[in-house]
Amino acid sequence: MKYAVLATLLLATMIYGCSGSGDNKLEKGTTIYDIAKSVSEKIPALNPDKNQPLVKGKDINISVGDLFTNLQQNAGNRFEQIKSFDIERTRGILTNTLKSMYEKELLLNEATKANFTVSQAEIDSVMNMQFERYGGKEKYEEFMANHGIDVDYAISNLKESMIISDYLDTTLKDKIAVTDEDINEAYNSDKTASVQHILLTTQGKSDSAKTEIYKEMERILEEAKSGADFGELAKKYSEDPGSKEKGGLYEDFPRGQMVKPFDEAAFNVPIGELSGIVETEYGYHILKIIDRKKETKPLEEVREQLQNKLENEHRREFYANLMDELKEKADLNIVEF
Repeated sequence: MKYAVLATLLLATMIYGCSGSGDNKLEKGTTIYDIAKSVSEKIPALNPDKNQPLVKGKDINISVGDLFTNLQQNAGNRFEQIKSFDIERTRGILTNTLKSMYEKELLLNEATKANFTVSQAEIDSVMNMQFERYGGKEKYEEFMANHGIDVDYAISNLKESMIISDYLDTTLKDKIAVTDEDINEAYNSDKTASVQHILLTTQGKSDSAKTEIYKEMERILEEAKSGADFGELAKKYSEDPGSKEKGGLYEDFPRGQMVKPFDEAAFNVPIGELSGIVETEYGYHILKIIDRKKETKPLEEVREQLQNKLENEHRREFYANLMDELKEKADLNIVEF
């Protein structure tokens, strides 16, 4: 069914709603205001009294009030937990929420201009899939109520997500095509890589903090170049909990699994050498390339798998480029906090 994947995604997590008018000022004395005020003691830019615009551009305006309203609508009863998080986790959650909001708003604006829409019958069809997964409409509504999520909001949000889904499907159709040449090249390329890496995180950090973190990573890189044991350096410095205690080791991961800059370093830097400093959305990395392996199965046995993998890679790349274009077109001004 056309929206089956979307329905499954909605089952697992709410898809962020759109931004609102930009003048959504939170009322004093309300729970949402009190939580926003508490958060602003750690992050002053998010003061609900000032309600400053966080994202502003053509046809888009997201305020502090919009951000907290969106988070409350999607988190439901879990919303209050944000008060107990440390500043970096709080900043990371709110930064990612804001990114999801303005990306969805940009896409919805484009889809609306291109006259994309969905019928009530299509919405009902997806909602019926939801009801079936929960054992009926009443149980679905009971689940949503127990989690503090408004059903009308969920349906409105669903409609917007379906419109965007149709827009992206149409826009992507010719962009993700995979040729036999693409498949042959992928088959003959290294399939997996093993690396050790060191990560210093920058998520939610200010520009000045990132500068200091980069300087620290430069110092660590010099230490690695001087012949220090890389695994010991990873145990000492790395902030990646998934690999730190293993000396930074990620073993035999497939091409395309990691974020793009990390992936490119892992599959292009010569075996045995260091990558230099690599920046991703998570922070600054140094990689030491341990090994790479090629596909051993016959091409015809893995052709379909390779085609699906390449299509997904093309889809991710096109989506990233599309968002860059839309942000430039909208002349977005995004506040970092």
